[in-house]
Amino acid sequence: MPREEHVPYVPGNPSCLICKGEGMVRIPGSLDTKQCICAFTLYLKARLGEEIATSKPIVSKSVLYEVPPSGGEPIVDLTNQNCFIKGWWADFKPNFRLAAMHLLERRSFQWYFSIITDEQIKTVFVGSEAYSQKSRKKRDDIVTYNSLSDFVGSQDLVVIRLGFLGYKNVAMSGALKETLMIRQALGKPTWILEEPNSVFDEGHHSWSLDVEEYIQHRYDVVELPQLADREYVPKRGRIEVDSIASEDGLSVDEEPPPPRKEPPPPTSRKPPAPNTYDLMNDPTIVGTKEQQLKKKYKQRRSF
Repeated sequence: MPREEHVPYVPGNPSCLICKGEGMVRIPGSLDTKQCICAFTLYLKARLGEEIATSKPIVSKSVLYEVPPSGGEPIVDLTNQNCFIKGWWADFKPNFRLAAMHLLERRSFQWYFSIITDEQIKTVFVGSEAYSQKSRKKRDDIVTYNSLSDFVGSQDLVVIRLGFLGYKNVAMSGALKETLMIRQALGKPTWILEEPNSVFDEGHHSWSLDVEEYIQHRYDVVELPQLADREYVPKRGRIEVDSIASEDGLSVDEEPPPPRKEPPPPTSRKPPAPNTYDLMNDPTIVGTKEQQLKKKYKQRRSF
């Protein structure tokens, strides 16, 4: 997200009863003005993005950020330190929304963050997002990154979501460590988000023992409480949910029995008709009566 030199004017909501859609209100007892809450909400939505801004709100208390009921300085603020966060993305969104909302308000919107994935780190690392890799028609109209320093170096907080690589890349773990080292050299905090269905361990496409040891010595582990509904967890090549399994009387690891095949219903068959065929009376074999008489007459005259 590019930096902004000042807070831009944002028109308010036309239906707002406070500012009547102007976006600014006068401070009581002063000639100065401030941004209306409706304009602040609209601008916050633009800065955080639709998905985070519309997530389930947390009022004042989070494991990542907590403000006292009366306002003022935060009691808990982990946006200033490195954290390895374990939890679902659905649970992370409202926690991050609370922290970002208060920090943007306290710092007059001069607080900048970036939420990226390990796949994006790999893409920038191999040079696919460099300026020279884009066509002349496109590269001046889109954001390009010539290095990982361009990608993550200017943000006050960077959140890295793990588990977005579809295949193993030998350079990925080195690219991830380089990203973390760039942030460390700048003295800026980084959050790493590990979801339960993509544990950062041996077999993970971004994992290496070197990166794991680097994170263990420099990052605090934070576990998010579950706020949203349980998400689907792929397991053994099929999707399973504890609630569905319990309704069927099965454990999560138990395979459902195959459906029972019922035998087909018996069909009514008519008994075969009795065999009335008489070989000695078949005219195709012994001939007709006229033919038989002629045969007997010839046999008599032969004597």
